Amino acid sequence: MSGQIVPETDLRILDCRPLQLQLDHSVHSNTLLQQQQQQQQQQQQWQQWQQQQQQWQQQQQQWQQQQQQWQQQQWQQWQQWQQQQWQQQQQQWQQQQQQQQQQWQQQQWQQ
Repeated sequence: MSGQIVPETDLRILDCRPLQLQLDHSVHSNTLLQQQQQQQQQQQQWQQWQQQQQQWQQQQQQWQQQQQQWQQQQWQQWQQWQQQQWQQQQQQWQQQQQQQQQQWQQQQWQQ
């Protein structure tokens, strides 16, 4: 009897092995899946980061454009201001010229 029991237990052990192997395999495939998922997540994060970088660069470009526009406006305003100043000076000079002429004419007439 005892001789028969041993092979039975042996068979059970042998029967258990494929199950264990199946379990191992499923665990292994699970870890593979997890690894793949992690890789995908990392890739997604990387892509997101790249997108953010691109957005940031775009913002930088926009900001630079705004800066340029602002500088142009400033320059234009300054030029306009200079022109106005120059025109005012011209007008003042003309007025002075006219006054001098008038004075001279008056003096001439008085003489």
